[in-house]
Amino acid sequence: MNIRNWEQECILRLGDSDSQVRSDAAFALGEIGSGDSIQPLLDLLKDFDKQVRKNAVRALGLIGGCQAIPFLLESLKDSSPFVRGNAVLAIVKISGELHWAEIKQILTAEDHRWVLCLMKRHIGG
Repeated sequence: MNIRNWEQECILRLGDSDSQVRSDAAFALGEIGSGDSIQPLLDLLKDFDKQVRKNAVRALGLIGGCQAIPFLLESLKDSSPFVRGNAVLAIVKISGELHWAEIKQILTAEDHRWVLCLMKRHIGG
């Protein structure tokens, strides 16, 4: 199976009823790194499963694409600290210093140590 076929298979699996399958597919799409998977990954940011959302955010950070930034900024408000932390990493990877102020503003009340550590390391939080 070539990489394009594998990517399409992973995109199809993003709609699977099993959250572990969706999570694994999002992770794989990040490794494949094609911009064709950005919109399907954006759709996963509202998934009920936090692991699926975390892997979708991670994948978007690996793929890049400025069109993902508004959605990643919204992910900074996620109930899961692991989604929020990966959103920090993804935003910084995609846009560098450009969105530091927005990250800091959204996460002013952040109290999870891992997220705070990421902020301090990557944006001087």
